[in-house]
Amino acid sequence: MIDVLLSAYNGEKYLAAQLDSLLDQTYADMRIVIRDDGSKDSTPQIIESYKDKYPHKIFTPDIPKGNMGVKNSFFALLESSTAEYAMFCDQDDIWLPEKTAITLAKMKEAENGNTDMPVLVHTDLAVAAENLDIIAKSMFAHQKLRPENGEELNILALENVVTGCTAMLNRALADRLKSIPEEAVIHDWWAALTALKHGGKVVFVPEPTILYRQHGKNTIGAEKFGIKSLFGRLSRINALLANAEKGRKQAEALGLRYSSAGYIIRKALLLVKRQLFS
Repeated sequence: MIDVLLSAYNGEKYLAAQLDSLLDQTYADMRIVIRDDGSKDSTPQIIESYKDKYPHKIFTPDIPKGNMGVKNSFFALLESSTAEYAMFCDQDDIWLPEKTAITLAKMKEAENGNTDMPVLVHTDLAVAAENLDIIAKSMFAHQKLRPENGEELNILALENVVTGCTAMLNRALADRLKSIPEEAVIHDWWAALTALKHGGKVVFVPEPTILYRQHGKNTIGAEKFGIKSLFGRLSRINALLANAEKGRKQAEALGLRYSSAGYIIRKALLLVKRQLFS
């Protein structure tokens, strides 16, 4: 069984299309576990209508109502899950029909029979416009991201390359994510770091499995790397430095230990340089 964990917030414009794409997956042994994070639009009504129509497929767990924020809402959903595997899902994308099957096949390959080893599998994404026209067939190429950076703990601690809406976690990893510190920056990054910290794996599938919809209100988004984005990043130097500091605090919370304060500063500056010029 696979639980698809969906945290929704003011998602009335795209939520129904996303739910339809989940219900159209070729892999059948899955359920959609959804939570509304305090929406002020018709999102709760959409959830209830789908739940009424598909009572054996869509579940709303007993989690306190109200706005928790993205990170805490997803981890509350994960804590409620008892499935062998769990997948994070955003409200505004479209899952391609084979997404679940492709990700599960890679998960089984990575586990190689060892289900006690924590594993996170994530995939590439096709970047799409609001109307779902394809902007880029590969987000990793579009943003010049290096998926291999997700395989090394010390590198991943500096820069996240895991996109949560493509990620699958096995039970061994989910059991290690029952509680998270305030320093955790975002759910996908913390989950990937936890897998590596406990001797597990972060595995990348180069095939795009979702249409990653860009609509101006994305929590993170997929800005193309180039001259325009370079000057944009330069103008946001203070924000980049602040993000580097958040990453450092997250790494410390995970239990990573650096040799000196000077080393921490150099690593933070390396992250900024990499984001600006790589």
